[in-house]
Amino acid sequence: MSRLYIIGNGFDIAHGIPSKYSDFRDYCKRNIPEMYEKLSRYYGDQIDDLWCSFEENMPSISQNAIFDWATINNPDWNQNMNGYNKFIDEIRNEVDYVDTIKTDFTEWIQTIELANVHKLYHLYLEDSLFMTFNYTLTLENVYQVNPDQVLHIHGCVREKFPQLILGHNMQDAEINDIFTSEDEIQQETCSEVANLVKRWRKDTHAVIAENEDFFSILADITDVYVLGHSMADVDLPYFEHVRDIVNEGAIWHISYYGDNDRQGKERVAGRLDLRSFELIQLDDLRRAREGELF
Repeated sequence: MSRLYIIGNGFDIAHGIPSKYSDFRDYCKRNIPEMYEKLSRYYGDQIDDLWCSFEENMPSISQNAIFDWATINNPDWNQNMNGYNKFIDEIRNEVDYVDTIKTDFTEWIQTIELANVHKLYHLYLEDSLFMTFNYTLTLENVYQVNPDQVLHIHGCVREKFPQLILGHNMQDAEINDIFTSEDEIQQETCSEVANLVKRWRKDTHAVIAENEDFFSILADITDVYVLGHSMADVDLPYFEHVRDIVNEGAIWHISYYGDNDRQGKERVAGRLDLRSFELIQLDDLRRAREGELF
């Protein structure tokens, strides 16, 4: 294999597929209003950031908001042991409910349909491998890519009961520093929320290890195409691993969307210390034909 395509959600979005986090927000608002209300309450001023970059902002949940809500619902929480126990149960129930967001996310992904989606871009299917971060089957169903050529690094909807990988990359030490309080009562809330945020962490190194069979065949790759991927910090370990395996002289073709994204991708390419790369736009692939551009 000589080419590796790394596909991000921007690829699906460009096809008109409603796979933005804001689409998930709308799904929650319509179908799970209680979850939508709780997230709005517990993320407060950070809620817009959550629906913009869901994974990165998952740790922004407010332990103070959960504590305040539990005190409102249990006004006698500090009067006796029975009131205190009800108060603690309220906190745990709220945390447990919010923890089901990943299940809700999976159910939303399963509602996305591709029936009216058509090819937009020219992709080389022969002598190519695909690593997609998308949960949809756009490559297989729309572009007719052989499933044997595709790695869904975070899972996909093909399985009847998909185990989708979703999460942030904040480490335990930072989580413990954020969710802490000198007040013994509030510390109980902090501990519950800290454990929630830890459960939400995405273990990228474990995911890489589980898919080492795929990565092990990338040594001869001479061209890497990153299409519609933000290359955010949470997923950077994957790109570092690919960089370390592919041919030393491999050329990276990285798509960007707008001037700010272009500057961001230049910074990421610098952080990855890529020897040879070019920045492209997805529309360039509309014009590509055999023997042209790529």
